[in-house]
Amino acid sequence: MKNHSKKKFLNIRKTYYVAEIGVNHLGKKAIASNFIKRLIKTDVDAITFQILPFEKMTKLKIDNLPEIFYIEKIKEIKKAKKKIGVAISDEKFINFFNKQKIDFWKVLSIDFYNINLIKNLKKTNKPIYLSTGFSSTKEIIDIKKMSSKIRFIHTNLSHDIKDANLSAISSLQKVTNRKIAYGLHCDNHNILYASATYNPESIFFYVKNPVLNKIHDDRHAIDLNDINTILKNLTDINKAVGSSKKIKYSMKNPEAKIK
Repeated sequence: MKNHSKKKFLNIRKTYYVAEIGVNHLGKKAIASNFIKRLIKTDVDAITFQILPFEKMTKLKIDNLPEIFYIEKIKEIKKAKKKIGVAISDEKFINFFNKQKIDFWKVLSIDFYNINLIKNLKKTNKPIYLSTGFSSTKEIIDIKKMSSKIRFIHTNLSHDIKDANLSAISSLQKVTNRKIAYGLHCDNHNILYASATYNPESIFFYVKNPVLNKIHDDRHAIDLNDINTILKNLTDINKAVGSSKKIKYSMKNPEAKIK
């Protein structure tokens, strides 16, 4: 894995890339293991699991993976020097994953108003990324008061590019004075490159294996085969954006003259 955190271009901040497996493993250990094995070999900075209540998983016809699986795979991911996050919607699993020393939490858009969930996550003293797909600016400003650990993911739960509203990344940074990430839900993946020009703290995107059919996030998920190409392009764009400070350019060849 390339250590992006040590790469600085002028004084821009690093954008972290977070690959979300979600429930695209379909409840199968072999499929989940394959996701992890392949993601470890990419340049993503972090990998997230998604933990939904039993009732929701039953409705999706997907089995929960066993705890021992997560224990083993979290160790594997840590060994690969990747960060680990859990998109959690079931409070019963907070203590279990906290004991595994994960790095951060994600709260899904549907749980933005789940105050008990957020309060319990706050007790772990880990960063909490709140997805804002159903939230207004006022609601975001109000809920940030709950904890200094709260960060926000700007997203819009629409596949239509006209609904992306990327400018909200900048406006939310100003009104919240918090780190703002971007979460991909658009089926036009070129929007990832546009989002990079707003210097989000992180970019979250779901991943998929193209050989699987009928996965939950299929329409907006990134093909595992395309990840490294996309991340290279994002990193190049991040460098090109630079900083807001105008830097005087010095020619390396002292004999060169501007005509």
